[in-house]
Amino acid sequence: MLTLIGVAPRAIATGVLPGNSRDGRIGHLTLDDSAAVAATVLAEGGSQGEILEVTGPEAVTDTDIAAALTEATGHRVRLTGRPAAPVADYFAAHRADLVG
Repeated sequence: MLTLIGVAPRAIATGVLPGNSRDGRIGHLTLDDSAAVAATVLAEGGSQGEILEVTGPEAVTDTDIAAALTEATGHRVRLTGRPAAPVADYFAAHRADLVG
């Protein structure tokens, strides 16, 4: 979810959410999600040497995210599907805007 922090304001301002995951679902994590997992693992132990697969509470598509941004702000945000290379170029070109 942290990757959306810089993208969301630009998507709201422009009405465009770039993405290339098609119908793929992602269980985005918030900082609080990550902290809760870390606290539990540290408190309970027993996971040495294990790889923990951690996901957010709900797997969503980019279309779901665009709809949620539209609903939350009242500004229409639409998903524009793009091949992976142009999406990477977009993020590289707007890095300063996205990470502050």
